Amino acid sequence: MFINKKKGGELTTVKTINRVYAHYHEALTLFPENKIIGIFVSGSQNYGLADENSDVDTKLIITPSINDFVFNRSPVSSTHILENNEHIEIKDIRLMFNCYKKQNINFIETLFTNYYILNPIYEDIFSPLMNNENIPRYDEEATLYCVKGMIETNYRQLAGTRTQRPEIVEKFGYNPKKLDNILRLQEFAQSYINGATYLECIHSICHEYHKKIKREKIDDIKLVYDLAEKAQLSTNQLINNYFASHKLTKNKEVEKLLDETQYKLIKKSLELEGVNFI
Repeated sequence: MFINKKKGGELTTVKTINRVYAHYHEALTLFPENKIIGIFVSGSQNYGLADENSDVDTKLIITPSINDFVFNRSPVSSTHILENNEHIEIKDIRLMFNCYKKQNINFIETLFTNYYILNPIYEDIFSPLMNNENIPRYDEEATLYCVKGMIETNYRQLAGTRTQRPEIVEKFGYNPKKLDNILRLQEFAQSYINGATYLECIHSICHEYHKKIKREKIDDIKLVYDLAEKAQLSTNQLINNYFASHKLTKNKEVEKLLDETQYKLIKKSLELEGVNFI
C-alpha cells in the first residue's frame, strides 16, 4: 500500500513515488515478499529539502526466517546500492525496532515519512506505529543525546573524509551537506524541546536557506566553522538546560507497543513459513 499525504513540488513528489516503487520491486528480487514488512524513504524528502536532482534513499524492514533462528544467524544489516547509486538500507526487524527504542532520528523519521510502501500482509499490525507521536517521545533523553552525537559526528566530518564525496570537498573546501546537517539538527532540537510534532521537528521551515547552504559555496572557511561551532555549542547548552530542568523517564506503554508489534510481525512471518504456534 502506498501512501502520500504531503503536498510538495509536483516533479519531486512524482519522482519520489516512482523511486519508492522501484526500490520495492528491487527488494522483491532480494527477498521473498512474505519477508518484507515495508520500505520507507529516509533523507531530504522527509525534511522538505528535496528537489528534482535529489537521490531517493530508503530503509527496508525484513523478518527473520525459521532457519535464521535455528542456525543462530546474525540479523541482517546491509546496504544495497542501485545502479543509479541510490541506497536501500536493509534491516532485520529486530535491529530496526532496537533503533526505534534508541530513538535514532534517522530511523524514527521513517515512521513519519509521506513516502512508503507497507506489505499488505503486515499492514494492520504495523500501521499503528506510523505517525504515532508517542514513539519519538518514548525516551526524550536518548533522542537528545542522539542529536548531540549526530552534530558532533557531522562537525568532525565537515572537512571531509576519503570515503565521503571527496570531489565535493575539493569543490567547496568543506562538506556543505555536513554543515547543513548541523544547522538542521539545531532546528530539530529547538522544535523537539518546544514540544512540536515530530513532523514539524524534521520538516524544516527554512527550506531555501538550507538548500542554499548545501549548494552555494561559502568562500570564508572561517565563517563555515564559526556557523558549525556556534550551532553545536548552543544546541548542547539548550539540551543540557533541558536535562537539568526535567526528570526524564522512558514511556513503558510505548515500549510495550513496540515489543508486542515486533512479536506479532515475526509470529505472522513464521506462520507464513508454515510454523505452527500452540
